[in-house]
Amino acid sequence: MQGLFEAYRHGRKHFEENRGIKLAKNDQMPKICCLWIDEFFQVHKDCVNCSDFTDAHRSFVERRTASLERCEARRGVKLHSLALCGVPGSELPRRFAAHVHDAAVVLHRSHHNVDPRSGRRISFGLVRMANIEPLVDTALALFQLGVRDGLHVHLCVYHAQFPLLIRSSIERRLDAALDRRQPARVFDLPDIRQRVDAHPEAFDQMFIVLGTSVTEVGRDHDYDWAVVEPSSMRSLIQIAGRVRRHRSGECKDANIAVFDNNLRHFRRPGQPAYCRPGFETHSIRLQTHQLGGLWPEAVHQRIDARPRILPAVTLEPHNRLADLEHERMRREMLQSFEEIQVFPGARPRSAAPGAARQRLNAACWWSLPPSDALMTAVLPQLQPFRCDPVPRVELLLRPNQEGDDVELVMLLDAVRGGTEYKTELLIDRAQHRRLPNEAVHGRGVTPWGDVDYLLALRELADELDLDPTVCGRRFGTVSVPANDAGWRFHPVLGFTRYIQGTR
Repeated sequence: MQGLFEAYRHGRKHFEENRGIKLAKNDQMPKICCLWIDEFFQVHKDCVNCSDFTDAHRSFVERRTASLERCEARRGVKLHSLALCGVPGSELPRRFAAHVHDAAVVLHRSHHNVDPRSGRRISFGLVRMANIEPLVDTALALFQLGVRDGLHVHLCVYHAQFPLLIRSSIERRLDAALDRRQPARVFDLPDIRQRVDAHPEAFDQMFIVLGTSVTEVGRDHDYDWAVVEPSSMRSLIQIAGRVRRHRSGECKDANIAVFDNNLRHFRRPGQPAYCRPGFETHSIRLQTHQLGGLWPEAVHQRIDARPRILPAVTLEPHNRLADLEHERMRREMLQSFEEIQVFPGARPRSAAPGAARQRLNAACWWSLPPSDALMTAVLPQLQPFRCDPVPRVELLLRPNQEGDDVELVMLLDAVRGGTEYKTELLIDRAQHRRLPNEAVHGRGVTPWGDVDYLLALRELADELDLDPTVCGRRFGTVSVPANDAGWRFHPVLGFTRYIQGTR
């Protein structure tokens, strides 16, 4: 927050100077009205300098921390051990899926609702994973593993690599089912009612959303429980906010199971694990990837926003997950200096051995003179806005000429007569690897969120009075990583890269 304040303060000063606004002699920086708001109280203060802002911000955070401490604990966390050391990469999805299944069953037993019509035990749970491709592999493994008699799993795969039309359909279904302000109302939804009644042999039924970070931010969803593959403290707090989100009452038994490690640790041993997403880097490495050693018990017994809003007096970024994130933010947002290396025979420009220079980071925008920071293209080149290091392509899933099937095309940028437009390149069937329906059905496991793409496209085209082909161009696109071998796809699973040797 300090870095954001400093950036705004410097920008405000230049704004006023450029418009000829005279500042008082003893007040060389403008007063900035700052406002802090949360669910407990509101505070405002005119801050002249960073010291004013920092004092006011810390005072607000300490009051908020005390208020959170007094709140009822609606979520409790239990660490779940992942015994995957030495497991071959090809075997990891199946073994990980077994851990997901076991953790979900335990949580379902303690955190379910009873269907008033049938008397069955029903729960709605979230399994959050860090990356899309391992998630799809895990989904396939869950279908293949199946479940015991008397249990049925309705599995919804949810991530960012679905065509827009399918993703919108999934989100509408989840928005309806996961509004738990009136807990019994979910059993009256036609979609839920039909799926529950279709399996009278199953006394226990779990509706599971297997999703990535799209489940965390911007979704007003309320789950009964969650199973989490960790990537950062921020992510864990966001996920916790989706458990019992709409319902009050203290949590007696843990309703969130967090694996004590993530798949990246086992796929790439010896490398940073809490990254992409996450804050660990080669320059700031954690001493261990066992979450129990990075996360004090007092924190995970009752998870809320406190670890992220109130940093420790002394940060230990190599030993604590929350401190790692505070240190990374400090290095990015505040001025940071490094020693200038002067080599024998070199001709340093106004620098001597032992001198320090500012490390290039986000703070350079406001801490260096505008002629240095703002009037060059160096920073945007080194830190492109929303830069995705993975090359991506845009695909379009459209009806074929007969209208009885779909075909995949790649959308490419082109220019004609000075006008930009998209040209379509048909993808060979060998690169459009469509998974069979048998892959998304297992013993006691069926899809929840399955969409008939062609039917949904025709219905939307009729509703909007559009040609189905035109409608497909608008709502059938998806951005995916580039891959010479092509992509695998099923409406239940979305798009992922095809890798030799996978299904």
